[in-house]
This record gives sequence, C-alpha cells and structure tokens, in this order.
Amino acid sequence: MYDSFNDRVYVFSHRAPNATVINASDGSIAGTNRLGRCAGAGRDPDGKGTIYVDLEDKDKIAVVDAKTMKITTTYDLAGKGGGCAGLALDSKNNILFATCRMRRIW
Repeated sequence: MYDSFNDRVYVFSHRAPNATVINASDGSIAGTNRLGRCAGAGRDPDGKGTIYVDLEDKDKIAVVDAKTMKITTTYDLAGKGGGCAGLALDSKNNILFATCRMRRIW
C-alpha cells in the first residue's frame, strides 16, 4: 500500500507477523511493524497518515499512525462475522468496511 502522506510503501506479510515500511524516494527500509500474523491490506482513507490494517489472525483492525509506524488503537471484531479477511473504504462518506469469512458451524 502506498502512503502518499509520508511517501512510503507498506508491504504486508501473510507469513511473517509484520509490515515492512519502505521509503519510496530511495527504496530504503524505514522500519518494520510487528502487527500480527496474516496482516491484511491497509488503507489510508484521508491521505493524512491514518492507516487501517486487517489483522486476520487476531480478528481485529489496527489503526496505525503512518508517521510513527505505531498502532494507536485496535477494534475487536471477534464473534462479529467469522474472521476478518479484508477492508474496503468508502472515502466519500468516510466509512471503513471489514469483510469477513463465514466459519462452518456444522
């Protein structure tokens, strides 16, 4: 995901429990953020450095400050949809949607 506010690229890993942040201007590593296993795609809805990340293994959405690369808060989705699997953004109305998988109950 490209963060235009900080000119950085976030690479989310489904195997390693982290996101690698790359400076787009020179390709250097700005840092690594240990988010959790299976971190999903993030979104920067306002272009001001707020990034939402789907933490698939934790059934949470993390809110990351793109400037500091730190998690500022999380939203727990456990029991509300069967396992978060991705994010969609309605930037016009400033609404973040979490897509979930159905778990078999039989």
